[in-house]
Amino acid sequence: MSLSLKIIAVIGLALGGLFALFGWLLVDDEERLLRNVLDQRGTALAQVIANFSIEALLVEDYPVLETALQTFGNETDDILAIDVLHQGQPVAGFARRGSGAAPADTRFSSEVLFPGPGGSGETRLGKVQLVLSDQANRAFIAARRLEMWLLIGIIF
Repeated sequence: MSLSLKIIAVIGLALGGLFALFGWLLVDDEERLLRNVLDQRGTALAQVIANFSIEALLVEDYPVLETALQTFGNETDDILAIDVLHQGQPVAGFARRGSGAAPADTRFSSEVLFPGPGGSGETRLGKVQLVLSDQANRAFIAARRLEMWLLIGIIF
């Protein structure tokens, strides 16, 4: 093998390694971004449900809260489960059929706080626990990794 062919092969391997590294870092960055978006969405949804639950917990109207949670959960595909606790006891909830157990990193919670008169503090009424699915994120990242390896293969 001539020297120029060896040089071209080494440069090609180096470029392939750089493309693979760059692609991997890019997909890894996308995965972090998607995880951050999921975390922000889960925290925001838990807070919205907590704010919605204040009145129902104050008057102990659990059937209305249960109905609202069922409707909300059924209209939002990535919600796997919602539990509203009052004085440490579950009083209303939603669970998607066949959802199974979810990893701990997709669980979110928010305190149900009732503001006191004149801003004199808050009373803790309960807690909302929410489980979101990150299946869409995992599928997207797997597809991106496959695309990256295919592009690197096509380049060579």
